[in-house]
Amino acid sequence: MELIQGNLGLAFMFSMLSIGILLVLIIKSTNNSKQKKDYKDRFKDEFESLEQLTQMRIKMSQEEKDFLPYSLNESILTKREQVVFRYLQPVAHKHNLIICVKPRMADFITVTLNQYEKGTRFHRYFNKISAKHVDFLLCSVEYMKPVIAIEIDDATHERIETMKRDAFVEAVYHVVRLDIIRLNGYITQEQVETAVDDAMNRKRMGVACELENEINM
Repeated sequence: MELIQGNLGLAFMFSMLSIGILLVLIIKSTNNSKQKKDYKDRFKDEFESLEQLTQMRIKMSQEEKDFLPYSLNESILTKREQVVFRYLQPVAHKHNLIICVKPRMADFITVTLNQYEKGTRFHRYFNKISAKHVDFLLCSVEYMKPVIAIEIDDATHERIETMKRDAFVEAVYHVVRLDIIRLNGYITQEQVETAVDDAMNRKRMGVACELENEINM
């Protein structure tokens, strides 16, 4: 009799356990369905908001295009810069260099101070180069490594403020060991090619001297 009661008790326990597992699965399935529905509804709302935003942007652009005071330049170079650019092409090809037009100094020069450490004055020195550009930058084809900076000087470079700016820029180039060529007055193709040839010869001689010094050490 006790054995029968024990078996009935186990059977009841297993039945309750099965019902409990079944209830858990049903609740989970219901929650998943609700979550999927909520996700779909939320995605639909976001999509409709995005579509409304896009339509708003299109409408704004159509309304504003008649009076926004902008126009596209015919070239990113002045007429004088275009002439020098044409003069640079054959000599750049000769030395296997690529001509970069008006890059920021901050694009090819790095401030060596720790940006995240207090008291290093990183931002002070970064701001000094972040808004300054060079007219042309000749870079190596293989790694786009800066090789020669080229500035075209006009009458504005005779102003005191511009002269201070030029002195600072040249000091930075000296520190990072980047050659600079300054072109002024009436510029000829021969003048440009000779200046680049001379700079490349100086660079090769400098590399040769460094190698010789390393060998002799």
